[in-house]
Amino acid sequence: MNLAASGFQIQRAVLLNAGLDQSLFQTQRQRLDLNLAWRREDQQDYRRQFIGQLDGVGTTLQVDVNERLPDGRANPYFLRPFIGGVNPQEFRKPVLNDTYRAQLAYQVDPRREKNLFKWLGMHRGIGYGEYRYSITASSNLRYHDTVIDNPNFNPGATTITATSNIINNNRSLMYLLYYMGSKGGAIEYANTGAVRNTGNFLASYAGATSTAYNLAKPVNIQEVYFALGQQRKRSAPSAAASRAFSSATRS
Repeated sequence: MNLAASGFQIQRAVLLNAGLDQSLFQTQRQRLDLNLAWRREDQQDYRRQFIGQLDGVGTTLQVDVNERLPDGRANPYFLRPFIGGVNPQEFRKPVLNDTYRAQLAYQVDPRREKNLFKWLGMHRGIGYGEYRYSITASSNLRYHDTVIDNPNFNPGATTITATSNIINNNRSLMYLLYYMGSKGGAIEYANTGAVRNTGNFLASYAGATSTAYNLAKPVNIQEVYFALGQQRKRSAPSAAASRAFSSATRS
């Protein structure tokens, strides 16, 4: 049985390069050349894991013996085998690097002049500078599927501010059932997973004073960042160098 079938991974990378070589001026005596370059690396690594992920969801195989759902409807998965677990983990690891480079080359050659400067010989100098701007996650950014708009499922959604912690309530989390095989308990295949994991859905709800379930309660489920600590790092190192050499020969 393939327990990895409930998860998936998507990787994307965009690499861009641009360069410019420009002669600023050139005479018989001297010349100045410029080289500019830019490179961008934009990478995204997305993984969604359910069975056997970091929060310790086990791999215990069970059979759904509930003939009816809590709201009274017939259970379409009655007697089908499944593995249940709380909250799939979504991991994102973005990498963004911007590198800028500049080189300046200067040459002066007075050897053909009819004065004392001809004894100085030819001289060349090169200046180099590089700047790198990087945004990375030192470890994976972790997300949870969370109800973000319906206070019946997430009380934290009643008043959301810039500092609200809408995942600080277990009622906003998910407990998913991953069904395999057909009715009767035989494990014949793994299902293809949810058509979509986030967005607008209709859910069943019954309050403490309700006499019946509301079978079409709208909820919006989104991936919400929940990991603590420093997860995103921004750095901007730079470097510079120069060199020069000369030749005293005279033509």
